Amino acid sequence: MKLELYADIGLETKEQVLRYGINIMDYAVFSKNFLVLKNYISCRSLDDRFGCFVLEEAYKATKFATFAWTVQEEIGLKGAKAIANNFKNFELAIAIDSFACCSNQNKHIKPGKGPIIRFVDNSGINSFYHARKIIKVVEKHNIPIQVASTGGGTDGSIFVEHGIPFVALSIAVKYLHSTVEMLHKKDLEHLINLVIAIIEEVKECFIFYFLYQVLVLDLLMYLPVEAQC
Repeated sequence: MKLELYADIGLETKEQVLRYGINIMDYAVFSKNFLVLKNYISCRSLDDRFGCFVLEEAYKATKFATFAWTVQEEIGLKGAKAIANNFKNFELAIAIDSFACCSNQNKHIKPGKGPIIRFVDNSGINSFYHARKIIKVVEKHNIPIQVASTGGGTDGSIFVEHGIPFVALSIAVKYLHSTVEMLHKKDLEHLINLVIAIIEEVKECFIFYFLYQVLVLDLLMYLPVEAQC
């Protein structure tokens, strides 16, 4: 089956197209727009630009962690694999990634209702123990949270192959993998606060002879922590 892609530019002949400055082998790209729509923002590549932004804001708030951004998740978790193959001593991997909203599968997930613990997806199952720890953090800090399963996967799953549990934290993104991806600004704010709260909770439990190493993708954190925390 032959598939062809057409771009209608409103011209009728080859000569008109050439006079317009368009020729064979020229590039065609999607329009780049950033929109603020009341409580929402919309643009392309929010997946996973918002994750990068979350980590940048968390880093500004606390220098207690070391942050590392990964690449090429969509084509084989290549950045995550590089880290997993070179750093073996993590006790937990936390993936910061998007959550496709709002399908029949997840009607209970609503933009604006808080970050999401992406508990199960096609690539893996979150650590129940660590997910419950995170729920305790959100309860203490009055951060709204949602829990759901979905398709797809995250960078965190690659660490399971190395015996490292993971948790995926997300926010609901409408029209995922389109040029008009959309998320709620409050969800973004709450996820930033959640990442900061997780780091601060670990700091409060500090005992110098324990080292709790947490990898957050796109975030690498070395966190001292008491064994009971």
